[in-house]
Amino acid sequence: MKKFICLVVLSFFCGIVFADNPLRLFHIEMNKNPNIVCYDAMLDSNNQINKENPVDSYWVSFTEKNKKREKLNTSDKKIYGFKTKYNEKDNTFDLTLKVIDDKTMTILMTDGKPKVKILINNVEAYLEKIYIQSRENWLGVPSVSFYTLHGLTVNGNEPIEEKVIVK
Repeated sequence: MKKFICLVVLSFFCGIVFADNPLRLFHIEMNKNPNIVCYDAMLDSNNQINKENPVDSYWVSFTEKNKKREKLNTSDKKIYGFKTKYNEKDNTFDLTLKVIDDKTMTILMTDGKPKVKILINNVEAYLEKIYIQSRENWLGVPSVSFYTLHGLTVNGNEPIEEKVIVK
């Protein structure tokens, strides 16, 4: 019960702390520990998304007394890594996350801020966070049970979420 309460408080805290970062595209929370993986937009000198390096991803570790930023290692990138592809026609980027490769995402600038557009419950939304519930098999190898997408609708700015069960 203590662990659950700590995770709820931490989730609330993370939402407040990371909502103010203007370059934050979204972050990933997990059931295994309080650490999060952040995905921030990289801007060029014209305040546009950098075509060569559009996204920076990294851990924020909450296991220490202070939060600490850490690079994703090679093993982490196999799970939390991503691919981007620039779309010259509309000046956006396709984004594919390895951990949820079944969802199409688009990075774009809107109202002067970088955002990720995604379909959540078949409604266009701006992604804010992904929650991943995982389990370990008898060998200790983790696998995703389900993930939940959290965002705001493009038309209306209303909160929306979708739980996706992984088979």
